[in-house]
Amino acid sequence: MKNFFVYALFAISLIFFIISLILRFNIFLLDDMLKTSKLTEITVNNSYIDIGKVSNLKLAQGSFYIKNTGVENLILDKVEVSCSCSSSTFLNEKIAPDDSVKITVSYNKKTGGYFYSDVLVHGNFSGSPKIMSFEGFYSEKLDFDEIVND
Repeated sequence: MKNFFVYALFAISLIFFIISLILRFNIFLLDDMLKTSKLTEITVNNSYIDIGKVSNLKLAQGSFYIKNTGVENLILDKVEVSCSCSSSTFLNEKIAPDDSVKITVSYNKKTGGYFYSDVLVHGNFSGSPKIMSFEGFYSEKLDFDEIVND
């Protein structure tokens, strides 16, 4: 029985080691792609989003659209949010010239009241990182008008 636990621990350690190598390899690949890629140009549909008053019945999220207006492929390597109260999602892929990518930002709704977060988008474009922001007001209590109008 003691040998079983030793082998199980070894197998789990090996799995974590392999996963860390895979993640590290992918990060290095992306880093190399950014270092060797030429700069491109972008436009953003809106650098500021006010998602207004939200409650448990409404998603506290908004979307930014970034268009590659240059002649080189756009590679976004990282999207950061300035507050632990928010998160972002985007597809990590090459964006061809004249194509766009959607970046969705969300507020986690753990704390009531006003919220604000900067969104920093890093990539192979002039002026990287691009700074955008979103804000709103989260309330657990609903007004009757909100229920009727939503």
